[in-house]
Amino acid sequence: MKSIWLIGVLVGFSTLTASGQTSGHISFEVATVKPAAPGAPLPGMSPWMMEGLTGRVEETVRFKGGPGTQSPNRINYWGVTLKMLLKRAYNLGLRQIFGPDWLDTQRYDIEAELPAGSDKEALRLMLQNLLAERFQMRLHRETRTLSVYLLTVAKNGPKFNVAKNDPAESFAAVKAANAVRDAAISRDAALSGDDSPRIGFHMDSLSTSQLADQLANYVELPVQDRTQLDGLYSIGLSWTPDDVLFSNPASKGVSIFAALEDQLGLKLQKENAPVDVLVIDHAEKVPTSN
Repeated sequence: MKSIWLIGVLVGFSTLTASGQTSGHISFEVATVKPAAPGAPLPGMSPWMMEGLTGRVEETVRFKGGPGTQSPNRINYWGVTLKMLLKRAYNLGLRQIFGPDWLDTQRYDIEAELPAGSDKEALRLMLQNLLAERFQMRLHRETRTLSVYLLTVAKNGPKFNVAKNDPAESFAAVKAANAVRDAAISRDAALSGDDSPRIGFHMDSLSTSQLADQLANYVELPVQDRTQLDGLYSIGLSWTPDDVLFSNPASKGVSIFAALEDQLGLKLQKENAPVDVLVIDHAEKVPTSN
């Protein structure tokens, strides 16, 4: 069975001024922003390999480098939309960003060097300022009532453990639990004839609020934590991507919704709720010169 493992913890998004720029100016040491050539393949990938890439999997391919990676002081973003950049810069879901239609269609290549020692929050601030400067962007934040998923505890209760005090011990516990779970998944998949690829993540210490943020990367709506569970937990999750399920109705793969309830004892329930959103008041299609 194929597996793609994606690991990350998301944090809240930064305060904006009326101009749409961040409260503290921090910038890349060097940055190049230019329109991407239409249909250009990514480095090392042919056009046919790019077909069908969507969502989090596509982002993983198009966004490279930055703090926490093997190239912490450099980023390379290939063929990304402005909405994808705003999502990353402000830590929001795509459906929480409103503006002209071309935010979803125009694509850009970005290469930049970060000051030594920059962390993920600094990268977000640098991206915010870069977008404001190169695209002459003006934006504001407001609250709107939107469709969301509420993360709640399923009927039989949660199926994950409290994080250990020792991160290394906790991470080892997650890996061990994941190994048992994956063995069961592989066994069931073999019996059912399911050979669909899976994606997932495992984290040694996160809150259910952070889990909600993580899940929002993989579903089409924002996710709000309503589990009423406090503390930090060791959590791993594995499922079949939606595009695989949609393209192959006969697939015996498991959706993220079914996996969440089966593996973690949690569920996502669609409701309407107040949500923070980002509204783009103005942005230029062609970035200013480098």
